[in-house]
Amino acid sequence: MFQQAVHPDDLALVLASEQQAKKFGTHDVVHRIVRTDGSVRWVHELADYNQYIHEDILIGTVRDITEQKIYEQELERLSITDELTGVYNRRYFMQQLEQLVVRFTPSTQAVVAIFDIDYFKQINDNYGHAEGDAVLCRLAQFMQQQLRPGDIFARTGGEEFGLLLHRTNAADAKRRLNAIRILVNELEFVPSTGIEQPYRVSATIGLTNVHVDDDKDSVLYRADHALYFGKNKGRNCVIWADDEADADVG
Repeated sequence: MFQQAVHPDDLALVLASEQQAKKFGTHDVVHRIVRTDGSVRWVHELADYNQYIHEDILIGTVRDITEQKIYEQELERLSITDELTGVYNRRYFMQQLEQLVVRFTPSTQAVVAIFDIDYFKQINDNYGHAEGDAVLCRLAQFMQQQLRPGDIFARTGGEEFGLLLHRTNAADAKRRLNAIRILVNELEFVPSTGIEQPYRVSATIGLTNVHVDDDKDSVLYRADHALYFGKNKGRNCVIWADDEADADVG
């Protein structure tokens, strides 16, 4: 009867643990259950496998660990989230990039890009750091809305953000990011003081394909190199590392 309460996504895990218990004697599994009112709880099952004449049974405990799970999930969320903007942080970005290059195959397509706000120091100098923080938050939210499910956008430091774009090549990514760059140019920011005139910002983006023989450092080196090439060319552009001469300056 208890199996009927197991969350459908966790049923295979529970059944596998029960089968393991027949071999090793212990059933030890953490999973979700769905209560009769529809609410979901986390439980920890710990039981010994016992063979009786007519049936095999598990004797043990089922402990509700929902609060512990919520706490653990919140800690995990905080560990991978940028405190200011709410997007992923550098730690998560680097973890995902490492996984990408390790699992990369010749049939895989992926692009890594570095997105940097132009002349950001002037915003802090002219309007204060609170205004700079507001710009970072708004741009982060805006970028999240522009990306596809599965794309990863993270604040990697200061006014710099990283993007992992899966299932795309550099040419398609460049077109997409250039369209986003143009939309960024159209955003209007009103200083929090309400005294100064509204202003606009721009961004420079460097991107590169991921190659089979890459490690995370080589990918970031090319994306960074493309970004700085764009900065030196006048900013407000999207630069592909493999074709830096083709600068799409707005």
